[in-house]
Amino acid sequence: MTYTPNEIAEILRKHALWLAREGGGERANFCGAKLSRADLRGANLSEADLSDANLRRAELRWANLSEADLSDANLRRADLRWANLRWASLRGADLRGASLRGANLSWANLSRANLSEANLREANLSGANLSGANLSGADLRWANLRGVDLRGVDLRGVDLRRVDLRRVDLRRAKGIYLLPAQDPRGYSWAHAIQCNDGQWRIRAECRFFTIPEAREHWGEHYKGNRRTGDMYLAAVDWLEKVIAEDYADAEEVV
Repeated sequence: MTYTPNEIAEILRKHALWLAREGGGERANFCGAKLSRADLRGANLSEADLSDANLRRAELRWANLSEADLSDANLRRADLRWANLRWASLRGADLRGASLRGANLSWANLSRANLSEANLREANLSGANLSGANLSGADLRWANLRGVDLRGVDLRGVDLRRVDLRRVDLRRAKGIYLLPAQDPRGYSWAHAIQCNDGQWRIRAECRFFTIPEAREHWGEHYKGNRRTGDMYLAAVDWLEKVIAEDYADAEEVV
């Protein structure tokens, strides 16, 4: 079903009354609605039903979508910058290429959601459910992932610069390994990411090395502390070993 801007405004007016528990109010029901490119900037859609809605390229900056039902919604390339999605249900939602910079997704249900190539820079994902989600190629720089369960999530090509990964459950996550190396200078936890071309690269603070480049940098000509260099070289040895073992196991399963 399609809606005119005036019809949307009237639904939002009644929804505001419903939220305030006032007479004449009615919960916004956009289930299955065709809202592509709709201008909903700053709209209060808290607890609204937007399941199965087509919100492709919709303008939702600063919108309040807390506790809203967006399950299976099409939000591809939607603008959700700084939106409030706390406790929202986004199960199975298509968020490919969506802009979620600075969005509050704390405790949101993003299970099975497709967030491939999404911009989640500075987003708050603390406590969110991302089981079975696809985050390949997503930008998660400076994002808050505290307490997030990323087991089994596809993280190939993801950008995790400036993210504290120490309290994130990455068991069985695809395309990432935390290196067993804690830099004494207090840098973010070093990790290896499988890029979109299939090649593994090591992220260590501002560095982004291929495995041969990592060996060259931390090798005999390393200009820093020798113990630090040896620690990273040992981590690279460990990485090559686990990659070989894990992918040999995967080939056997096939």
